[in-house]
Amino acid sequence: MELNEQLQTVIDIVSSEQVNYKEIALNLAKKYPDIFILCAGISTLSTEEQKMLPIIKEGNLVMAIREYRSQTGKGLKESKETVEAMERKFRLMKIIC
Repeated sequence: MELNEQLQTVIDIVSSEQVNYKEIALNLAKKYPDIFILCAGISTLSTEEQKMLPIIKEGNLVMAIREYRSQTGKGLKESKETVEAMERKFRLMKIIC
């Protein structure tokens, strides 16, 4: 199961259950450890992601793409795809963590 599918499963379980959240969290951590690695915080982000996080949090993806290109020297398409992937990861971290 891919990480996005795991995250959706966690969202579904947490939003549908009216039981002890600590128990749910422990069971989910055992079943989907990758999600809880994401929730460990900024320390799990790469150096590039840490630099991009404030810009992406502002919602300015165009500026983030420009900054990423200037930092890495990569092309527009690759930079856009990378920044969009970072934005999705940050959004999922915000929802789950």
